[in-house]
Amino acid sequence: MSKTKKRVLKTLVEHRFDENDGWMHGFQIEQETTVSAGGLYAALYSLEDEGWLETKWDELSTEADTRRRRSYRVKYDRIQNARKVAANRLKSLRWRLSPQPASVKA
Repeated sequence: MSKTKKRVLKTLVEHRFDENDGWMHGFQIEQETTVSAGGLYAALYSLEDEGWLETKWDELSTEADTRRRRSYRVKYDRIQNARKVAANRLKSLRWRLSPQPASVKA
């Protein structure tokens, strides 16, 4: 799984039990992950196709116009696996950032 997809998945897992029951729209995810819109939506569509996410359309109605936005959340039965994927990403990041021992010359 790509770093971008892991970052998106981690963000969605962190919000799964918040006041919106885990639903986040793309702009919210973009702000939290700092992933560009192009990469973000490619990751979201891919995660949905792979069965990680469920989606819904929200209606935004004002007097001026009517727009729709798509919201995403991790499927309930995939939460544990998503947490593991996100945790593995953090472990690999810590390993790369930790000081590596100097090589010993024989």
